[in-house]
Amino acid sequence: MLLALALPATAAAGRSAATVSGQILSLSTAAQTLTVQTASGNQAVLRVTAASHLWRNGSPVGLADLALRDAVLTAQVDSRTLRVVNLRARGPAVTTTRGGLAGIDPSLQSLSVTTPAGPRDFILTSATLFVRNGHAATAADLTARDSILVHALAGAASEPVAADVEADGPEASQVEGTISAVSGSDVTITPSQGNAVTVHVSDSTMIRLHTSTGEVAGTLADLKTGLRAEAGFDPVSFVAFRIEAAPADGGGQQQVSHVEGTVSAVDAGAGTITITPRTGSPVALTTDSATRITRNDAAATLADIKVGDHAAAEYVTATNVATRPTRAIQ
Repeated sequence: MLLALALPATAAAGRSAATVSGQILSLSTAAQTLTVQTASGNQAVLRVTAASHLWRNGSPVGLADLALRDAVLTAQVDSRTLRVVNLRARGPAVTTTRGGLAGIDPSLQSLSVTTPAGPRDFILTSATLFVRNGHAATAADLTARDSILVHALAGAASEPVAADVEADGPEASQVEGTISAVSGSDVTITPSQGNAVTVHVSDSTMIRLHTSTGEVAGTLADLKTGLRAEAGFDPVSFVAFRIEAAPADGGGQQQVSHVEGTVSAVDAGAGTITITPRTGSPVALTTDSATRITRNDAAATLADIKVGDHAAAEYVTATNVATRPTRAIQ
């Protein structure tokens, strides 16, 4: 959700100019945009062109060199088009890697990116921010067709730690329901309401199986009729980017509960958060790298959520692990 941003206008060389400052919430090298949240909580989507001048920590940079969480000290923009004229940002030292998605560890603790010099691996932590097509995401939302941009903390001696990951790729359609047929490389999923959808499994389709002990990589042979499944697919070709399913033993078919209320405790190090509803007992939840967390509709980590925030979460009833988007509103 984007809030309207009132920008002060000044006359500059015959055009209406404005100044923006705040923090970078998301960026897209494909769309050539970045979203800045101001101190008042408003968000502005700024356009970057070949004529835009960008600096980070005093050095000229390109859009891909700006990182999520960077402080925008000042950005001069055209108030009519929000095109960036000059932008100065500050942030910790990071390295920038661009390429394609080579793979994700089933536990979602590592990411591999294809580069001209070969694959490069990154460690994912609870502090890693994910954005896909300019929106908050998780590692599970990435597809093999995405262009990947990774900012890693500088100075890592071995496998670098990803501070943030930006992905750009085709928008996916979604279907969730029961697998009603598997024929060759085609999988038909029938939702509880609406028409059945048949998606095609290609070599690039990522298949994940959810079990009672965690998540594992799967293959087409693991997809059986009767399983619950969710697929993201190209709306034109119907090629599946990803398919997530419960295994035949039913271990992944878990009841999900919902809680909404006030954050009464949060421990980013332990990955836990407690939400106290208006009525009823507090609910203590555990998060993992598959939990999508947003704050004020922007990608966030558990460390960004504060006691007193209004929050909502969906979680596995049996384990209290937050599996669906956890959102906090300041």
